[in-house]
Amino acid sequence: MESPPADARDLSAFAETMRVLGDETRLRLLRALGDRSLCVGDLAQAIGASQPLVSHHLKALKHAGLVACHKEGQWVYYSVRADTFQRLGLAALWGPGCALHAAGACAGAPEPSATPPGPGAPPPHPGAARVDARP
Repeated sequence: MESPPADARDLSAFAETMRVLGDETRLRLLRALGDRSLCVGDLAQAIGASQPLVSHHLKALKHAGLVACHKEGQWVYYSVRADTFQRLGLAALWGPGCALHAAGACAGAPEPSATPPGPGAPPPHPGAARVDARP
């Protein structure tokens, strides 16, 4: 494992990243994302949280450089930035061979659910993946 960054600015950024990663909901979001891109609605369903709560935590993850987003039509998709984990010396926490993959906790493997949306649910959108990231 690489050493954490050495100068004061890098240490401050490293400490902020550790603070962001210290939240269970954010860790659940990272686990649900796995090696794919998902929108807020899919992430909310995956971790059993409200969309506003998920959006709040994704904002913190994005600000810390831990997730990236891209827009496809009206949908914004989020994905993990493995390069950030590598740059900060945290590669052992993310990506193939990481502790989460070894424990079977990363969500990169589960297949999307074929369960149709319930009454009052928004219509499915192109590329939507339904997952259940709960253990």
